[in-house]
Amino acid sequence: NFSLTIVPRPSLPRWLGSFAMSAMEKLLAVMPELQSVQCADGMAEEVGERIKDQLKEMSWKCAEAAAAVQTELASRKQHKEQAELGLEKAKAAEREICVELENKVNALLKAQEELTSVQKEQQILTDASRAETLLGNELRESKETNRLMTEEVFPCLLNGTWTEEEEKVEKLQGLKDYLNTIGTEKTLVAAVDGFGTCPEQRGDFDKISIQCIEEELTQKRQQLEEQLLARQPAEKRREAELTGLQALVEICAHNHRRAEAEHRQAEVRAKEVTQSTRGQKQQLGKASKALEQCLEQLKSHESEVAKIQEAVAAADELVELAKCRAATTEAAAEPLPAPAPTTPEKLVETAVEEPSMKRARRDSQVASPARIRC
Repeated sequence: NFSLTIVPRPSLPRWLGSFAMSAMEKLLAVMPELQSVQCADGMAEEVGERIKDQLKEMSWKCAEAAAAVQTELASRKQHKEQAELGLEKAKAAEREICVELENKVNALLKAQEELTSVQKEQQILTDASRAETLLGNELRESKETNRLMTEEVFPCLLNGTWTEEEEKVEKLQGLKDYLNTIGTEKTLVAAVDGFGTCPEQRGDFDKISIQCIEEELTQKRQQLEEQLLARQPAEKRREAELTGLQALVEICAHNHRRAEAEHRQAEVRAKEVTQSTRGQKQQLGKASKALEQCLEQLKSHESEVAKIQEAVAAADELVELAKCRAATTEAAAEPLPAPAPTTPEKLVETAVEEPSMKRARRDSQVASPARIRC
Protein backbone atom coordinates (compact mmCIF):
# COMPACT_ATOMS: atom_id res chain seq x y z
CA ASN A 1 0.00 0.00 0.00
CA PHE A 2 1.26 3.50 -0.89
CA SER A 3 0.10 6.89 0.54
CA LEU A 4 0.16 10.13 -1.54
CA THR A 5 0.82 13.50 0.14
CA ILE A 6 -0.22 16.73 -1.66
CA VAL A 7 2.05 19.69 -0.93
CA PRO A 8 0.45 23.21 -1.44
CA ARG A 9 2.27 25.80 -3.54
CA PRO A 10 4.52 28.06 -1.44
CA SER A 11 3.73 31.77 -0.85
CA LEU A 12 6.32 34.61 -1.15
CA PRO A 13 9.24 34.14 1.25
CA ARG A 14 9.63 36.46 4.28
CA TRP A 15 12.77 38.19 3.01
CA LEU A 16 10.77 39.78 0.18
CA GLY A 17 8.92 41.91 2.74
CA SER A 18 12.10 43.32 4.19
CA PHE A 19 13.40 43.78 0.64
CA ALA A 20 10.35 45.94 -0.14
CA MET A 21 10.93 48.01 3.00
CA SER A 22 14.56 48.64 2.02
CA ALA A 23 13.51 49.78 -1.45
CA MET A 24 10.84 52.01 0.07
CA GLU A 25 13.43 53.66 2.34
CA LYS A 26 15.47 54.60 -0.73
CA LEU A 27 12.38 56.18 -2.27
CA LEU A 28 11.50 58.09 0.90
CA ALA A 29 15.04 59.46 1.10
CA VAL A 30 14.31 61.39 -2.11
CA MET A 31 10.51 61.72 -2.03
CA PRO A 32 9.36 61.97 1.60
CA GLU A 33 5.81 62.73 0.38
CA LEU A 34 5.45 58.96 -0.28
CA GLN A 35 5.43 58.31 3.48
CA SER A 36 1.75 57.27 3.41
CA VAL A 37 2.14 54.84 0.49
CA GLN A 38 2.09 51.15 1.48
CA CYS A 39 4.45 49.12 -0.70
CA ALA A 40 5.01 46.02 1.34
CA ASP A 41 3.63 43.92 -1.53
CA GLY A 42 5.31 45.99 -4.27
CA MET A 43 4.14 48.86 -6.42
CA ALA A 44 1.81 49.00 -9.38
CA GLU A 45 3.58 49.51 -12.67
CA GLU A 46 1.58 52.66 -13.48
CA VAL A 47 2.38 54.21 -10.11
CA GLY A 48 6.01 53.22 -10.48
CA GLU A 49 6.24 54.88 -13.90
CA ARG A 50 4.79 58.14 -12.54
CA ILE A 51 7.24 58.09 -9.66
CA LYS A 52 10.11 57.33 -12.03
CA ASP A 53 9.09 60.25 -14.24
CA GLN A 54 9.21 62.56 -11.21
CA LEU A 55 12.54 61.08 -10.20
CA LYS A 56 13.94 61.60 -13.69
CA GLU A 57 12.80 65.23 -13.68
CA MET A 58 14.47 65.68 -10.28
CA SER A 59 17.59 64.00 -11.64
CA TRP A 60 17.69 66.34 -14.64
CA LYS A 61 17.35 69.38 -12.37
CA CYS A 62 20.12 68.08 -10.12
CA ALA A 63 22.28 67.37 -13.16
CA GLU A 64 21.69 70.89 -14.48
CA ALA A 65 22.53 72.34 -11.07
CA ALA A 66 25.65 70.18 -10.93
CA ALA A 67 26.66 71.36 -14.42
CA ALA A 68 26.22 74.98 -13.35
CA VAL A 69 28.30 74.29 -10.26
CA GLN A 70 30.94 72.65 -12.46
CA THR A 71 31.13 75.83 -14.55
CA GLU A 72 31.33 77.94 -11.42
CA LEU A 73 33.94 75.54 -10.02
CA ALA A 74 36.21 76.14 -13.00
CA SER A 75 35.84 79.90 -12.47
CA ARG A 76 36.56 79.53 -8.76
CA LYS A 77 39.67 77.49 -9.47
CA GLN A 78 40.86 80.14 -11.89
CA HIS A 79 40.23 82.85 -9.30
CA LYS A 80 42.16 80.89 -6.71
CA GLU A 81 45.07 80.34 -9.09
CA GLN A 82 45.10 84.06 -9.87
CA ALA A 83 45.01 84.85 -6.15
CA GLU A 84 47.89 82.45 -5.52
CA LEU A 85 49.87 84.02 -8.35
CA GLY A 86 49.11 87.49 -7.01
CA LEU A 87 50.21 86.43 -3.53
CA GLU A 88 53.48 84.99 -4.89
CA LYS A 89 54.16 88.23 -6.75
CA ALA A 90 53.36 90.25 -3.62
CA LYS A 91 55.68 88.08 -1.53
CA ALA A 92 58.43 88.44 -4.13
CA ALA A 93 57.93 92.21 -4.12
CA GLU A 94 58.00 92.17 -0.32
CA ARG A 95 61.31 90.29 -0.33
CA GLU A 96 62.75 92.75 -2.83
CA ILE A 97 61.60 95.79 -0.87
CA CYS A 98 63.03 94.28 2.34
CA VAL A 99 66.42 93.95 0.65
CA GLU A 100 66.11 97.47 -0.75
CA LEU A 101 65.09 98.87 2.63
CA GLU A 102 68.04 97.16 4.28
CA ASN A 103 70.37 98.67 1.67
CA LYS A 104 68.85 102.11 2.24
CA VAL A 105 69.31 101.76 5.99
CA ASN A 106 72.95 100.78 5.51
CA ALA A 107 73.46 103.68 3.11
CA LEU A 108 71.89 106.09 5.61
CA LEU A 109 74.09 104.81 8.43
CA LYS A 110 77.17 105.12 6.25
CA ALA A 111 76.26 108.68 5.22
CA GLN A 112 75.64 109.57 8.87
CA GLU A 113 79.03 108.15 9.88
CA GLU A 114 80.81 110.03 7.09
CA LEU A 115 79.10 113.31 8.00
CA THR A 116 79.87 112.88 11.69
CA SER A 117 83.51 112.02 10.95
CA VAL A 118 84.04 115.04 8.67
CA GLN A 119 82.29 117.38 11.10
CA LYS A 120 84.49 116.09 13.91
CA GLU A 121 87.64 116.59 11.83
CA GLN A 122 86.49 120.09 10.92
CA GLN A 123 85.86 120.92 14.58
CA ILE A 124 89.30 119.64 15.58
CA LEU A 125 91.02 121.74 12.92
CA THR A 126 88.90 124.77 13.80
CA ASP A 127 89.76 124.46 17.49
CA ALA A 128 93.45 123.97 16.71
CA SER A 129 93.60 127.02 14.44
CA ARG A 130 91.46 129.26 16.61
CA ALA A 131 94.44 130.71 18.51
CA GLU A 132 96.41 131.27 15.32
CA THR A 133 93.39 132.82 13.69
CA LEU A 134 92.89 135.19 16.63
CA LEU A 135 96.56 136.15 16.52
CA GLY A 136 96.40 136.80 12.81
CA ASN A 137 93.28 138.91 13.26
CA GLU A 138 94.96 140.89 16.01
CA LEU A 139 97.97 141.55 13.78
CA ARG A 140 95.75 142.74 10.96
CA GLU A 141 93.81 144.96 13.35
CA SER A 142 97.10 146.40 14.63
CA LYS A 143 98.23 147.04 11.08
CA GLU A 144 94.98 148.80 10.32
CA THR A 145 95.33 150.93 13.46
CA ASN A 146 98.92 151.74 12.48
CA ARG A 147 97.73 152.77 9.03
CA LEU A 148 95.08 155.00 10.56
CA MET A 149 97.61 156.69 12.83
CA THR A 150 100.25 157.01 10.14
CA GLU A 151 98.05 158.21 7.29
CA GLU A 152 95.34 160.19 9.09
CA VAL A 153 95.99 161.11 12.71
CA PHE A 154 99.75 161.84 12.54
CA PRO A 155 99.57 163.99 9.34
CA CYS A 156 96.65 165.97 10.76
CA LEU A 157 98.54 166.77 13.95
CA LEU A 158 101.79 167.33 12.09
CA ASN A 159 100.31 169.85 9.69
CA GLY A 160 97.81 171.33 12.17
CA THR A 161 94.84 170.72 9.89
CA TRP A 162 92.30 170.00 12.57
CA THR A 163 89.16 172.07 12.36
CA GLU A 164 87.95 172.03 15.90
CA GLU A 165 89.56 171.86 19.29
CA GLU A 166 87.71 168.65 20.13
CA GLU A 167 89.11 166.98 17.04
CA LYS A 168 92.64 167.99 18.03
CA VAL A 169 92.21 166.70 21.57
CA GLU A 170 90.72 163.42 20.30
CA LYS A 171 93.53 162.82 17.84
CA LEU A 172 96.21 163.69 20.42
CA GLN A 173 94.73 161.20 22.89
CA GLY A 174 94.37 158.54 20.23
CA LEU A 175 98.01 158.87 19.17
CA LYS A 176 99.20 158.76 22.78
CA ASP A 177 97.11 155.61 23.47
CA TYR A 178 98.48 153.87 20.38
CA LEU A 179 102.09 154.72 21.27
CA ASN A 180 101.55 153.33 24.74
CA THR A 181 100.06 150.18 23.18
CA ILE A 182 103.10 149.51 20.99
CA GLY A 183 105.51 150.15 23.85
CA THR A 184 106.93 153.54 22.90
CA GLU A 185 109.14 155.36 25.45
CA LYS A 186 107.27 157.54 27.87
CA THR A 187 109.22 160.67 26.83
CA LEU A 188 108.03 160.30 23.25
CA VAL A 189 104.49 159.69 24.44
CA ALA A 190 104.67 162.85 26.51
CA ALA A 191 106.12 164.75 23.57
CA VAL A 192 102.86 164.18 21.66
CA ASP A 193 101.44 167.19 23.47
CA GLY A 194 103.77 169.32 21.30
CA PHE A 195 101.55 168.46 18.35
CA GLY A 196 98.91 170.62 19.93
CA THR A 197 100.69 173.85 18.88
CA CYS A 198 100.73 175.29 15.45
CA PRO A 199 103.57 174.10 13.25
CA GLU A 200 105.09 177.63 13.17
CA GLN A 201 105.32 177.69 16.98
CA ARG A 202 107.09 174.37 17.43
CA GLY A 203 110.66 174.29 18.61
CA ASP A 204 113.57 171.99 17.87
CA PHE A 205 112.53 169.52 20.58
CA ASP A 206 109.11 169.22 19.04
CA LYS A 207 110.58 168.61 15.63
CA ILE A 208 112.93 165.90 16.96
CA SER A 209 110.05 164.29 18.85
CA ILE A 210 107.91 164.34 15.71
CA GLN A 211 110.67 162.64 13.75
CA CYS A 212 111.14 159.98 16.43
CA ILE A 213 107.39 159.30 16.63
CA GLU A 214 107.23 158.98 12.84
CA GLU A 215 110.07 156.48 12.95
CA GLU A 216 108.25 154.49 15.65
CA LEU A 217 105.12 154.34 13.54
CA THR A 218 107.04 153.32 10.44
CA GLN A 219 109.04 150.70 12.30
CA LYS A 220 105.87 149.23 13.84
CA ARG A 221 104.21 149.06 10.44
CA GLN A 222 107.17 147.22 8.97
CA GLN A 223 107.23 144.83 11.91
CA LEU A 224 103.55 144.03 11.49
CA GLU A 225 103.94 143.50 7.75
CA GLU A 226 106.83 141.12 8.30
CA GLN A 227 104.86 139.12 10.85
CA LEU A 228 101.83 138.92 8.59
CA LEU A 229 103.99 137.97 5.64
CA ALA A 230 105.62 135.19 7.65
CA ARG A 231 102.23 133.87 8.66
CA GLN A 232 100.73 133.84 5.19
CA PRO A 233 101.82 130.31 4.14
CA ALA A 234 100.45 128.73 7.30
CA GLU A 235 97.27 130.78 7.14
CA LYS A 236 96.70 129.90 3.49
CA ARG A 237 97.31 126.23 4.21
CA ARG A 238 94.98 126.33 7.20
CA GLU A 239 92.38 128.25 5.24
CA ALA A 240 92.59 125.76 2.39
CA GLU A 241 92.15 122.86 4.82
CA LEU A 242 89.16 124.51 6.44
CA THR A 243 87.67 125.36 3.06
CA GLY A 244 88.15 121.79 1.87
CA LEU A 245 86.64 120.38 5.03
CA GLN A 246 83.71 122.76 4.76
CA ALA A 247 83.09 121.63 1.18
CA LEU A 248 83.37 118.00 2.30
CA VAL A 249 80.93 118.65 5.13
CA GLU A 250 78.46 120.13 2.66
CA ILE A 251 78.86 117.13 0.34
CA CYS A 252 78.40 114.67 3.21
CA ALA A 253 75.39 116.63 4.46
CA HIS A 254 73.88 116.50 0.97
CA ASN A 255 74.50 112.74 0.76
CA HIS A 256 72.97 112.32 4.20
CA ARG A 257 69.83 114.24 3.22
CA ARG A 258 69.52 112.21 0.03
CA ALA A 259 69.99 108.93 1.96
CA GLU A 260 67.31 110.02 4.43
CA ALA A 261 64.89 110.82 1.59
CA GLU A 262 65.56 107.49 -0.14
CA HIS A 263 65.12 105.67 3.17
CA ARG A 264 61.76 107.36 3.76
CA GLN A 265 60.64 106.47 0.25
CA ALA A 266 61.70 102.85 0.77
CA GLU A 267 59.76 102.74 4.04
CA VAL A 268 56.64 104.05 2.28
CA ARG A 269 57.01 101.44 -0.48
CA ALA A 270 57.58 98.72 2.13
CA LYS A 271 54.32 99.67 3.88
CA GLU A 272 52.47 99.66 0.54
CA VAL A 273 53.89 96.24 -0.38
CA THR A 274 53.01 94.87 3.07
CA GLN A 275 49.45 96.11 2.69
CA SER A 276 49.32 94.60 -0.80
CA THR A 277 50.51 91.25 0.54
CA ARG A 278 47.91 91.38 3.29
CA GLY A 279 45.24 92.14 0.70
CA GLN A 280 46.42 89.28 -1.53
CA LYS A 281 46.24 86.89 1.43
CA GLN A 282 42.69 87.99 2.12
CA GLN A 283 41.75 87.52 -1.53
CA LEU A 284 43.31 84.04 -1.53
CA GLY A 285 41.41 83.16 1.64
CA LYS A 286 38.13 84.30 0.09
CA ALA A 287 38.87 82.44 -3.16
CA SER A 288 39.76 79.24 -1.25
CA LYS A 289 36.60 79.48 0.83
CA ALA A 290 34.47 80.06 -2.28
CA LEU A 291 36.12 77.07 -3.96
CA GLU A 292 35.45 74.86 -0.93
CA GLN A 293 31.82 75.94 -0.87
CA CYS A 294 31.55 75.20 -4.58
CA LEU A 295 33.06 71.73 -4.08
CA GLU A 296 30.62 71.04 -1.25
CA GLN A 297 27.72 72.07 -3.49
CA LEU A 298 29.01 69.81 -6.25
CA LYS A 299 29.35 66.88 -3.84
CA SER A 300 25.84 67.58 -2.54
CA HIS A 301 24.39 67.56 -6.08
CA GLU A 302 26.30 64.41 -6.99
CA SER A 303 25.10 62.72 -3.81
CA GLU A 304 21.53 63.78 -4.60
CA VAL A 305 21.85 62.39 -8.14
CA ALA A 306 23.15 59.10 -6.73
CA LYS A 307 20.20 58.93 -4.29
CA ILE A 308 17.77 59.62 -7.13
CA GLN A 309 19.35 56.85 -9.21
CA GLU A 310 19.01 54.48 -6.26
CA ALA A 311 15.36 55.57 -5.87
CA VAL A 312 14.71 54.85 -9.58
CA ALA A 313 16.20 51.39 -9.15
CA ALA A 314 14.13 50.91 -5.98
CA ALA A 315 10.94 51.85 -7.88
CA ASP A 316 11.78 49.26 -10.56
CA GLU A 317 12.36 46.68 -7.85
CA LEU A 318 9.02 47.46 -6.20
CA VAL A 319 7.24 47.16 -9.55
CA GLU A 320 8.93 43.79 -10.15
CA LEU A 321 7.96 42.74 -6.62
CA ALA A 322 4.32 43.62 -7.34
CA LYS A 323 4.44 41.57 -10.52
CA CYS A 324 5.94 38.64 -8.66
CA ARG A 325 3.23 38.91 -5.96
CA ALA A 326 0.52 38.95 -8.63
CA ALA A 327 1.96 35.91 -10.38
CA THR A 328 2.23 34.02 -7.12
CA THR A 329 -1.34 34.85 -6.13
CA GLU A 330 -2.67 33.77 -9.55
CA ALA A 331 -0.80 30.49 -9.39
CA ALA A 332 -2.13 29.78 -5.90
CA ALA A 333 -5.74 30.36 -7.06
CA GLU A 334 -5.61 27.67 -9.85
CA PRO A 335 -7.35 24.28 -8.84
CA LEU A 336 -5.15 21.21 -8.62
CA PRO A 337 -5.82 18.50 -11.27
CA ALA A 338 -7.57 15.23 -10.14
CA PRO A 339 -5.17 12.37 -9.50
CA ALA A 340 -5.14 9.62 -12.14
CA PRO A 341 -5.57 5.98 -11.27
CA THR A 342 -2.43 4.68 -9.92
CA THR A 343 -0.85 1.34 -10.64
CA PRO A 344 2.10 0.04 -8.75
CA GLU A 345 4.35 0.80 -11.73
CA LYS A 346 2.97 4.35 -11.95
CA LEU A 347 3.51 4.93 -8.27
CA VAL A 348 7.08 3.91 -8.61
CA GLU A 349 7.56 6.27 -11.58
CA THR A 350 5.87 9.09 -9.71
CA ALA A 351 7.96 8.49 -6.66
CA VAL A 352 11.10 8.70 -8.80
CA GLU A 353 10.06 11.87 -10.63
CA GLU A 354 8.55 13.72 -7.66
CA PRO A 355 11.73 15.41 -6.37
CA SER A 356 12.64 16.87 -9.75
CA MET A 357 9.07 18.04 -10.37
CA LYS A 358 8.93 19.76 -7.02
CA ARG A 359 12.12 21.59 -7.76
CA ALA A 360 10.85 22.73 -11.18
CA ARG A 361 7.58 23.93 -9.65
CA ARG A 362 9.39 25.92 -6.97
CA ASP A 363 11.63 27.56 -9.58
CA SER A 364 8.62 28.60 -11.65
CA GLN A 365 6.67 30.00 -8.68
CA VAL A 366 9.34 31.91 -6.69
CA ALA A 367 11.24 34.92 -8.17
CA SER A 368 14.93 35.03 -7.31
CA PRO A 369 16.46 38.15 -5.64
CA ALA A 370 18.58 38.72 -8.72
CA ARG A 371 15.50 38.88 -10.90
CA ILE A 372 13.74 41.28 -8.57
CA ARG A 373 16.73 43.61 -8.48
CA CYS A 374 16.86 43.75 -12.23
